Amino acid sequence: MTFEEQTKTEALGSQYDARPLVTFALFAYNQERFVRKAIEGAFSQTYQPLEIILSDDCSTDMTFDIMKELVSMYCGPHKVILRRNDINVGLARHVNIIAKCASAKLLIISSGDDISKPERSKNHVKTWMLNNCSTILMHSDFSVIDEFGNEKNVDNGDFYHDCKYIDIIEICKYNKSVLGASSSFTTNLLLEFPELIPELVHEDCCLPFRSRLFGAPVVFIAERLILYRKNIGGLSDGYGNIASMSAANKLFRRFYIDYMQKKIDCEHIGRFDLLPIIASKLKDYRYGSSVTDPNTSLFDLLSEFIVVRPSLILACLRIIKYRVIYPLFIDKWIKKGR
Repeated sequence: MTFEEQTKTEALGSQYDARPLVTFALFAYNQERFVRKAIEGAFSQTYQPLEIILSDDCSTDMTFDIMKELVSMYCGPHKVILRRNDINVGLARHVNIIAKCASAKLLIISSGDDISKPERSKNHVKTWMLNNCSTILMHSDFSVIDEFGNEKNVDNGDFYHDCKYIDIIEICKYNKSVLGASSSFTTNLLLEFPELIPELVHEDCCLPFRSRLFGAPVVFIAERLILYRKNIGGLSDGYGNIASMSAANKLFRRFYIDYMQKKIDCEHIGRFDLLPIIASKLKDYRYGSSVTDPNTSLFDLLSEFIVVRPSLILACLRIIKYRVIYPLFIDKWIKKGR
């Protein structure tokens, strides 16, 4: 090595020393068709120093074999950790595990069927440093791709846009969320709260709420930093034909679990003023789950609602609301990518 090369290397080393270590975690489960491109996206990250954790949730297909193959061939600058759960634990427990494994304070997450652009980590760290490396949740814009990797012309609208100063009561009332697959956050949003409920199917609604409980910002990065594979399978699996009763029932159950997590988090941090809002939402989604359950008889529904709502008319209207109006509304909501 020449003196010039050595000086350049030392200068780069000093530059990296001034940068915070960041963990990039890729979660995979039965995504053998897509995981290769997802890992290549992780390995292509231009930011350093970067710890990459490739974690498989006990896949039953070739996902983990592909992960092992790519790790064995990797000779880049990043530290790579390959791991696998002994049993399938589901997304929530998987996230809990990785939060404890991560060496860095900032955790960037990725799904095994999505593709991160090379500049993704760099832009997240830049935004974090502009916020003094404090507690934060960040999420970015994204491009939607199909199963073949072709970009789809989808308008993401303003649903995922910046809610940096949004009031926590608004998040609580309307279950405001981010696209978890595009997000990064400081690990204290997981480690300083109780573990995520195992039944939680995503972290999209939980993390913005926790960030605002801390009084921390939720920052939107207005660049398309991931190629998001939507409703294909694995971690980003949708609910199929949401207009069907069983699919609507799944969605109500999902919202019910979201609010159960909010209740636990509020009790943990002492925000008891938010519990009445949460209790009302839990009641609504519990009713929604019952009404959209095809196995629930009309007699049982009327009996349940009349106990709470003495008026038979109100009970009937509530059934119509959940069995007719809500499934139609949910169908449009899902088609728009909400």
